[in-house]
Amino acid sequence: MHVHPAVPPLGRELYNELAARFPKEWGAESRLRVYADDFRRDFEKTMSEKVCGSQPTLDILEWHRKMALYFSEFMLDGTGEDLYSRLLKCFQGTGKLAQTTFGSLNYECLFEQAAYHLGCQVDYDCDQSTDDGIRVLKIHGSSNFVTQDLRDCRTQLTNPYSHLECEIECLTPAGVQEKLNSKFSNPNAYYYPVMSLYSSSKDSLLAPAGIQRIRNNWRECVLGAVLVVTVGVRPTKVDTHVWGPVLATRARCVYIGSKCDLEDWAEANSKMEFLAAKFDTGFDRLQALLGC
Repeated sequence: MHVHPAVPPLGRELYNELAARFPKEWGAESRLRVYADDFRRDFEKTMSEKVCGSQPTLDILEWHRKMALYFSEFMLDGTGEDLYSRLLKCFQGTGKLAQTTFGSLNYECLFEQAAYHLGCQVDYDCDQSTDDGIRVLKIHGSSNFVTQDLRDCRTQLTNPYSHLECEIECLTPAGVQEKLNSKFSNPNAYYYPVMSLYSSSKDSLLAPAGIQRIRNNWRECVLGAVLVVTVGVRPTKVDTHVWGPVLATRARCVYIGSKCDLEDWAEANSKMEFLAAKFDTGFDRLQALLGC
């Protein structure tokens, strides 16, 4: 679907991808190999119940470096035929881009790449309003979110579930992999990605206040919206930062995704309307809904 090297994996496929790509950190040569079957059954539960409570935060951050590098590999093919680019062109054509906020649970930057190639400046803080800007809230952090050099703070991260507040640098979505490789390979500095744990808690070990500000902005946007479109998100009740605003909003709510999940989304918001099972098959209907 116009993505190289492939479409990003779903959660149930993630461990096998990481283990194959990084055997020393995630796979057969790593300490995590003892949890391999558990990861394959339920990645989030395994991180929450078996890994995070027993492993130093520094080790988890080293594994997160590899995860960030993995997600930074995904790139649009540049044709502009991907659905993200087409959706953004739709918003540009209607003049509604300035009134729209986009939220993402993904670690990769495909959506932002589409915006970048269309000449849009990505605003991750959502505190600007410019004609060429686009507001994007990465609710669980992102592979292009990195810390400053933490060489003087590493002793604070030696225990399990250690947290550290720090600034977030948002790298431009183009060429993220090269930028991360440069930062992570620097022998005289310690940079780490700011990504929430892929666990049941979605805890943020680094920059928790910064990630919480993003989630607070997300809540305000959903509560103040007139239309909320949810695409491909499996409803998970423990993710109250995602679920709660949808439950409370008075906006019209539309869902694109598995019909199996529709009942749970309807529990979050009884007004939830089913549009289509997949983004591509429902794209024309979504365009019509948006007035494109």
